[in-house]
Order: sequence, then C-alpha cells, then structure tokens
Amino acid sequence: MAGTPSGTSTRMIVWLDAAVFNSDNKIVQGKISAKNSEFWPFTDDDECARFIRRSSNNSIVLIVSGGLGVKFVPRIEDFEHVVEIYVYCGDVVSHEKWAKNYTKIKLVTNELNTLLAKF
Repeated sequence: MAGTPSGTSTRMIVWLDAAVFNSDNKIVQGKISAKNSEFWPFTDDDECARFIRRSSNNSIVLIVSGGLGVKFVPRIEDFEHVVEIYVYCGDVVSHEKWAKNYTKIKLVTNELNTLLAKF
C-alpha cells in the first residue's frame, strides 16, 4: 500500500468510548497498548471517524462502547480497512440486538478478560 514500507500496512487499535480515559479503562489501555504499538483512544465520534478515514492505508480494529457504537458503527462499517469491531459495554443483551446486523462485529462483551484475549 502506498505510504507504508514494503507495501505492508500497520494494525491499529482504535478505541471510541466517552469513558475511555477513566481509571478502569486506563488499565485496559495499558494492557492492549503493551501488545499493540499503534493504539488510539477517542472520546469524540467525529474526531474518531476522521482519524479512521485518514488511516485507510492501515488495518483498523475498533473497540467501541455500546452507547456510541449503535450510531458510530453504521458510519464506518463499510470502510474496507476497518477489519474487526469489538463492542465493550455494560449491557450485552441490549447491544447484541443491533450488533448482529454488522458482520465486522466479532464480539459484544462486558468481560475484560474476554476482550483482552482478542489482542
């Protein structure tokens, strides 16, 4: 791909959550970023969408809260470079209902260890 060494792309982890910077999520971020050098947290969906759009030479794995995901996922699901989406939320049953409509959503969970196992 253009703009990357040897035609390879970088795997980027993007996390969109209004509470992405709270103390519990900071611990999760530390664990994920320890395994993935390209980790990008966002609280604003428009800023996150712009970043994802500009990062089309990279593979994007998105972690999104259920509350933001219900409106955000339809905006970015058709982007080819968004390869996987994980919904990390408190209300799994509610968010599984809308999430089942999107093939890139691989998991809806409220279990930290289940989420971390994906990275």
